[in-house]
Amino acid sequence: MGDTVTTLIGLALAFGGLYARRFVHACLPSGVLPSAPDSWSRRFVSDLWKWVVGALLVVFVLVVERRSLGSVGVQPLPPVQFGGWIVGGFAGTVVLASVVRAVYERYDLEYPREFGTEHAARPTAAYLFTALTAGVTESLLFQAYPIERLTALTGSLTVAVVLAWLAFAVAHYPGDVFSLEETVYIGVPALALTVLYALSGSIFVVIVVHTAANAISFLSAAREIADESGATAGG
Repeated sequence: MGDTVTTLIGLALAFGGLYARRFVHACLPSGVLPSAPDSWSRRFVSDLWKWVVGALLVVFVLVVERRSLGSVGVQPLPPVQFGGWIVGGFAGTVVLASVVRAVYERYDLEYPREFGTEHAARPTAAYLFTALTAGVTESLLFQAYPIERLTALTGSLTVAVVLAWLAFAVAHYPGDVFSLEETVYIGVPALALTVLYALSGSIFVVIVVHTAANAISFLSAAREIADESGATAGG
């Protein structure tokens, strides 16, 4: 199998693997997978599927491509450099996301408010598991693997970053009908994480930043829900 074909298969797995859950579920006999009648169950099944796809991609790298995990950013950095990338990456991601949200709220623009609320309504351990799942699996599927392989395939890091970023943003799009406002809202923090990997070259940096940013977002949403509930009860 040629290197180009192998890379394209790997990219298809990375970019399309998360969408395959519905197809697999439809093909399996009834009762093999949980029907997930409520949002908590659906999210848990979705989280588990991300781990499955991530594991398949790791096997693909090691067995089919016969390459080391260092080829997808699994390599240590000096402690000071590692800490610097985490602090800088986290600050940049949070600041960008906060600025975008403030602008959207100021001008009453449309953004996916239900996303954080859905997660925050679950037990703390559940949404922290979701934060960790996204941090680990999505850093592999949408940053490390595609940026490394697309750079080798196209000869351009810029092209690789743009394509990986677009795939990441599309995968996180919440609605059935296209909305430019929601796309921009999702795309800004997605771009921050994508550029962070391109600059640091370490999947561990992106995992920590992505997980921490998600966890803080969910905790903030949970606090807002608690404050609203308290205000309602008090009123």
